[in-house]
Amino acid sequence: MTDVKKIREIKASRPLKLIDIILMSLVLVIALAWAIIPYFSFPAGNTVQITVNGQTSEYSLDSNRKIHLDGLTVVIENGQVFVSETDCDDKVCQHTGKISKVNQSIVCLPKNIVIKVTGKNDFQVDSGGGV
Repeated sequence: MTDVKKIREIKASRPLKLIDIILMSLVLVIALAWAIIPYFSFPAGNTVQITVNGQTSEYSLDSNRKIHLDGLTVVIENGQVFVSETDCDDKVCQHTGKISKVNQSIVCLPKNIVIKVTGKNDFQVDSGGGV
């Protein structure tokens, strides 16, 4: 086959065949499902643990309150927890948004504060000594 014939065949061929489009769509759907399913699979938490310099305090997500910690304001409201104000330069903890599901967390590295939603879920191991 000459180069001219190869060029004509390439120009005449369709760039994407139907099977290519179907496969790309299938891969996209699987990737989206893989990304979204874990977000919905964790149950809503019932408590929040706030650790400041290694010392942990626990609060219920059922009662609304504001907690002021060393230039950082943590708000528990309607079963969600978030940082409403901080005097840090980067404000990463404030931009994290509201969390309410088990194992979600907000971390403020400059102030050494970790806020974590806790509760019972399928992945926790019973530490009661049973088998």
